Amino acid sequence: MKLRASKTAIEANKIVPVLTEEVKDVQIPKNNILKAQRVEFGPWLVAKVKTSTFAFFTDMLKKIDNEQVLTPNMVTALQKCMAQDTERSNPPKPVDEKDLPEVTFKMKQFWTKKNDLGSQVITGKVLRETIKAYLLKGHADMVKGSWCMRCGRELTEPASMVIGYGAICCEKLGISYPSDILTSSKKERLAIRKKIMVLLHTQTFETWVPKSQIEEIIKGS
Repeated sequence: MKLRASKTAIEANKIVPVLTEEVKDVQIPKNNILKAQRVEFGPWLVAKVKTSTFAFFTDMLKKIDNEQVLTPNMVTALQKCMAQDTERSNPPKPVDEKDLPEVTFKMKQFWTKKNDLGSQVITGKVLRETIKAYLLKGHADMVKGSWCMRCGRELTEPASMVIGYGAICCEKLGISYPSDILTSSKKERLAIRKKIMVLLHTQTFETWVPKSQIEEIIKGS
């Protein structure tokens, strides 16, 4: 602590030393700081030095052994390292896929073509999420709509509206275009749609889905 009196004046007993107005907080004695740092970091550093080749840990241990107080930056760095060690030793429990809700997205045509899928509609479960993407495990899917599920163009033919694909996209996917579907029974129509759905469900994937490529969230959030 700084004193307002000079050493000479004190020795002469002319004035009594008093604290300056600038000194407001009592500083923790250096030996107390060192003791606290030894307790917090000492054992951890000893164990770390035995398993790590990182010179930083060795330097920190030497400083403490030589009774040198660590700087605030050193303390922050060590606390971060200890926190990371704790996270690695106590990893979060894996989530069971069965407990994850399903989501359905309508993707942009570019992404669908790039991933060689027969439908812009995909259904799956989000395994992980970042700011920009979902790690999705799922498959191609189909939903009712007035647009072709492969190319996204508006459907005008009644038969195309029933199955969700135009004649050209059916040919490219290897699906027989059912031009006579309107004269078929309801049961037969459902059977044709089921065949297409089974085909799409075989197109499985586990990949990162960029949020920028999602045209519409049909189901989920």
